Amino acid sequence: MPKPPKPPQKKTADSEAKLKRELVPCLEQTMPKSITVRVEDRFRAGIPDIIHTWSRMTSFIEVKYADPELTGRDVQWETCMKLAEQGSCWYVIYTRNIVAGREVLATFVVSPFSLTFPDWRRRARFLSEGHNHQLVAEWFAKLHSGVYKIDK
Repeated sequence: MPKPPKPPQKKTADSEAKLKRELVPCLEQTMPKSITVRVEDRFRAGIPDIIHTWSRMTSFIEVKYADPELTGRDVQWETCMKLAEQGSCWYVIYTRNIVAGREVLATFVVSPFSLTFPDWRRRARFLSEGHNHQLVAEWFAKLHSGVYKIDK
């Protein structure tokens, strides 16, 4: 008999830190000679977690863990909105839900503008089953190489 899924966990800084630790090497390996800086290690208030530069483009990346829901907008969201108005700023949101008694993990890449809508998941620019850092890195490589256009 299969084990029942774990109940929802509290969102913790540890969960997000682990996801960032796993995402950064994927960004660096997928885009050789890129520069990736984890900013949250140095600053706290309102600065996105990761700055990633490759192919003459810089993206600001805010990583969130939603278990099961994404909680509140804050100073960081306001900063991300301003950065996205002028360039490339994205939320990478890793989610965990219980659906029909099963644990369901998903990954979304979302514009800060999309988070103003209750159905932000439907407005995602990228969606993957599971917490798939490699596919996120590949999406950013396509963005930085001009395959995807940035539009608000």
